[in-house]
Amino acid sequence: MDIFISYARKDLSRVEPIARALESLGYGVWWDADLRAGRRFDEEIERELAAARCVLVVWTATSVQRQWVRAEAAEALDANKLVPVLLEAVKVPLYFRHVHGVDLGDWDGRPGHGAFRRLVRDISELAGPGAGAPVPLQPPVPAAVITPEPEPLSVFQDRLQGGGQGPEMVWLPAGRFLMGSPDGDEMGHDYERPRHEVRIARSFAIGRFPVTFAEYDRFCADARREQPQDQGWGRDRRPAINVSWEDAVAYCVWLSAQTGRTYRLPSEAQWEYACRAGTQTRWSCGDDDKALGDHAWFKANAAGQTHPVGEKRPTPWGLHDLHGNVWEWVQDDWHDDYQGAPDDGTAWETPTGLWRVMRGGSWFSHAGHCRSAQRRRWEPADRGAGLGFRLARGPEPAGQPE
Repeated sequence: MDIFISYARKDLSRVEPIARALESLGYGVWWDADLRAGRRFDEEIERELAAARCVLVVWTATSVQRQWVRAEAAEALDANKLVPVLLEAVKVPLYFRHVHGVDLGDWDGRPGHGAFRRLVRDISELAGPGAGAPVPLQPPVPAAVITPEPEPLSVFQDRLQGGGQGPEMVWLPAGRFLMGSPDGDEMGHDYERPRHEVRIARSFAIGRFPVTFAEYDRFCADARREQPQDQGWGRDRRPAINVSWEDAVAYCVWLSAQTGRTYRLPSEAQWEYACRAGTQTRWSCGDDDKALGDHAWFKANAAGQTHPVGEKRPTPWGLHDLHGNVWEWVQDDWHDDYQGAPDDGTAWETPTGLWRVMRGGSWFSHAGHCRSAQRRRWEPADRGAGLGFRLARGPEPAGQPE
């Protein structure tokens, strides 16, 4: 048996479409709807649970309270074959909160839906590919790394208390990736190594674009702060520049108060995860810098200045200007390499940190400094014509991205 499904009987109508969709991909699925008359309930469940190569536990407000579901989930976790599925925003039992789940709260029943494809990917790691799977999974990637697949953009803007809307944000899926430069890349540096796996356990939102002058100037007016200089290049949709790390953090605090949501700078790992968008190449558009001109404003094409955001092609996840235009502050303190770096996507900060990290390159950077792995350090109070920032929000509880 490939898959055992653990769920609450009250959720039968919601679980059956999942079971049937998995069967249509060629998986052998067992759930208690398959119990045979005259068989002992507990013995058959125990036998099928032990035989299954993968155990799908469906968490809902009902199932989290069922001791039988909890027991089956614990058995599967101890056997390293648990795949949790969330159908709604729930507080899962404490024993399982460190285990990443696939959120199917908005699944529309299509096998090609992004969340369902991720579920099938996770199942296939344990049970192998379904015998009749019509939906191709991700192409092979380097060992020990799985990156999420592109899916339709989930773009939103939070409303401001003073009227209007905040910057455009994009929800990114949970997943894991290889952070940093491989040893064999001649463009890489020691401060981008060792390359290591990072797991992003929960979805989070990141700015679709760097924060623009139009967005930052509103903050300055409301907070009665002096507006930063634009070098005579223009404001409006151009990225805000001459902004220090401290200025960027102040903007996040203001925006959080305006929206009632917690905005911040992305961690360095979140920034690279967003920039790579499932790729492992030097740039999200590949390893050839000849393609970079279509995706970035940098030294070769920027004519010595910034440009309005969104004019170049986006990454596979629909984000713009991560390569070039402006260097972007992130939350982390600078470290000379990744020895001891967090592997969970959180910011790496120390009480004695003197420098902060910037990412992405800018209008005056050559192509190599616009790579996904490239990083620089600046003092947090410094400002410059190539320094801007991008926002992050979340992660939020599963099923509550709004």
